[in-house]
Parts: sequence; C-alpha cells; structure tokens
Amino acid sequence: MKENKKPSHDTLDNPYPIMERFIKRIVPVLLLFIAILLFTTSIASKTVLETIYLQLATIRAEGIAHGVKRIAPISWEKMLAGITLDTEQSTALRAAFNEEGDEFRISKIKVYNIDKLVIYASDPKQIGTKEQGIGLTTVISTLKGHIESKTLADGQELYELYVPLVVNGKIEAIFELYEPVSYLDNILIQASRPVILYPGALFVLLIISLVGIVRQAQKDIDNRTNTINRLRERLESLVSRSAVNAVRSSDHREEIESEQVINTLLYSDIRSFTSFSEKHTPREVIDFLNKIIGMQVEIIHECGGDVDKMIGDAVLARFGGQNRESNAIKAADRIQTILAQGGYPRGIGIGIFSGQVIAGGIGPKNRRDYTIIGDAVNVSARLCSIAKEGEIVVDSDTLNRSQKSGFGDGELVSVKGRDGSLKIHKKEL
Repeated sequence: MKENKKPSHDTLDNPYPIMERFIKRIVPVLLLFIAILLFTTSIASKTVLETIYLQLATIRAEGIAHGVKRIAPISWEKMLAGITLDTEQSTALRAAFNEEGDEFRISKIKVYNIDKLVIYASDPKQIGTKEQGIGLTTVISTLKGHIESKTLADGQELYELYVPLVVNGKIEAIFELYEPVSYLDNILIQASRPVILYPGALFVLLIISLVGIVRQAQKDIDNRTNTINRLRERLESLVSRSAVNAVRSSDHREEIESEQVINTLLYSDIRSFTSFSEKHTPREVIDFLNKIIGMQVEIIHECGGDVDKMIGDAVLARFGGQNRESNAIKAADRIQTILAQGGYPRGIGIGIFSGQVIAGGIGPKNRRDYTIIGDAVNVSARLCSIAKEGEIVVDSDTLNRSQKSGFGDGELVSVKGRDGSLKIHKKEL
C-alpha cells in the first residue's frame, strides 16, 4: 500500500524556449562558423595571391635576366661564374640592370649564387656579402619563390621577393626583388574583399532571417502553449487533483495504473436539499450549490485534501499523508463553523472514515473517471447519512489518530453492508 504521491513538476506548463536556446546555442555556433570561414578564406586568398604574385615576380626576374644577358652578355656570364669584372664590364652590367629595372619598375635588386653570395646588388657595398636568411635557404631547398616582410633602417616596410632562376632543373641564380608593403597589401585587400565581405554579409543576413523565423516560431509556441494551458486548467477544474496528477505521472501511457492507498475520506451531503429544489428556481438552486460546494472545496484544499468527486449535492474528498485524519477533521470543523454562522439556507452532515481504497481510472478508454472505490468509501457515505445537519460523525480509530477533541462519547452503530458494529463519535456545532 502507498500513500498519495506528490506530483512532479510538469515542464509542459511552460512554452518550449526555442528563442532562448537558439540565441544561446545556435547563434554562437553560426558566428564561430562564420569567423572560421572568413579567417580560412582570407588565409587561402592571401596564399593564392602570394603564389600568383611570386609567379609574376619570377616572370619579371626572368625578364630582367634575359634583358641583362642580351645587353651585357660577357658581364652576365662572368657574374654568374664568380669572375671579377673590370670597371668597363661592371659599368655595363650595372647599366643593364638599371635599364631592365626601370622597364619592370623595380628599384632595388639583389642577385645571389647557389652559395648565398651576393653577386650583384643595387647597392655596390653589398656585393660579395653572404646572406643567411631563411628566405634564401627556403628557395634553395624548394626551388620555389618565397616572400618575407622587412623594415629598413629608415622605417620603410618592404616585401622581399626571393625567386630562383632555374635552368635545366638547377638554380643558376636567385633574384631578390623589393616591393613596398602597401603595393601587395592593396592587391590582397582588393582581391580578398569580395571573397570575405560577400559571404560574410550573406551569413549575417541568414542569421537575421533565422532570428526572425525563430522569434515568430516562439510567438506561435507561446500562444499555443497558453491556449493549451487555459484549456487544461478548465478541464482540470472538472476533475480532481489526484486525477490530474495521475495523468501527468502516467508517462504518456494509455493505461493509468491503479494503486491501493490509505486515505481519510470526508463525505458531506446537504440536508433537505430536495425540498429546497422544489421551492426555488433552477438558477437559484445552481447558485446555492455553487456557493456551498465552492466553500467546501476551498476549505478542503486549504487543509491538504482533494475533492474526488461531487455527486449532486454531495462531496467526496480524500486526505492523504501522515496528518490525514487531523486534516480531514479540521476541514469538517471549518465547514460546519462557517455554515453555523448563517447565510446558507440549508446545512450539511459530514461523515469521516479512514481505510484502504483503490485509486485508478474506471470506465472505457473513450470515457474514464479517475476515482476511488472500496469499502471505506461506502462507510464514509453511511456515516454521512447518520450525521444530522451541522453534525460531524467520525469513527473511533480516525478520531484517536487525529488527537482532536470536542466529540461526544463513542457509540456503536450498524453500517449497511458491513459485518459487525462500528464505534463512532459525533460533534455538533
């Protein structure tokens, strides 16, 4: 046997927070995705442009080499062979480089051999020096061009473009060309802008559109949830709290499990209601019933009970928990006290009895009634029939466990449908 279970919190009372979860979970992921996409796109664009720019630099270096070789062939061959040039040859070589540099719009040039030795430079003082930079080493090992940034002593920022001059699979010379940082950066910005901005703008518009869709969905969910809650509240007002809790705890199963519980039952009935009904209009009768039954229901709930059903002018309530007996008698006392104070054309009799009942859904699938059945229900109804107007009748066991006072001496009564006698106590207000 089990006591009444405390209902668990029903998360369906509140609308699903789709907007909140979209903002907290989806939007950050989308923003992170956009950031990663834009970052990788910018890196890829820069890499592609640098590759293209190095290819162009290679073409330019080859063009300079071809022009210098055409203008000063002897000086060019001696330079590559590491042979010292005389003044005339050196002058011819420098004039050729200056002419080709002007044609390709390159102001500074360095040429290295495979040993990283400077064999020509726009600044004559650098000829004969050795370079140990990573850019030159990378070109020699990979036979591919390389870009590095460099800041000169005067604060000017340049890109160093190392490009190899490869003949028959071997490096003949390595050209180092200089370009202002702003020149290549402007190209990168102009080329990357549409690649980055357009997808970024599209994703921002997508997020804004999704926010609008989710916001509208949240409104629809809120409205539907509120409508369902209002409908459910109206339906719940037609059944007992126990029935509502049983349905909620059924975990969406069609069958609502029955259970054996020990309850203290309060059964009340209006005295001389038939004569009242005969002398008053239906509206007056309904108003009276709503008033007197509404008062009882409110008190029963305040005292921790639950109205199982209303049968015409009668009320059947159940109390569970450790203080069920005292709570039931307290509710009966308050009901009779209010009725004794006047204002009601008829009074009631109340019977209270504790015992085992079976709680569950009764009836076919398309029309069920969640209620309690058992001998205890019948006995509480019989005790109610014994009670006079303004009187409470309770069995001895229930009274003893309640530790309530004010009841008369016990008396034995015969209860229809029950073997033996039952000791009861009465209290009249």
